[in-house]
Amino acid sequence: MSAARLSSAALRTATRRAAPRGVRFSSGGPEHHGHNPAHLPFSYKNRGPFIAKLSVFSVVGFGLPFWLARYQMKKSGAM
Repeated sequence: MSAARLSSAALRTATRRAAPRGVRFSSGGPEHHGHNPAHLPFSYKNRGPFIAKLSVFSVVGFGLPFWLARYQMKKSGAM
């Protein structure tokens, strides 16, 4: 049956069934009090060194392909 032939009540019922429902959390909410970070492969108790290492890792990991592409282009004489 096409959507044009459906009555408005049937169409409303069909759209209600297909409408997404809200996410329900078994803990009562998305907040996690007292979470255990033991599953992480690093410790972030010392925030200063952790932020420094994370920054270096991110900058090198993101910038390395661009630096290498620039090096290759300069080497070939394109720049």
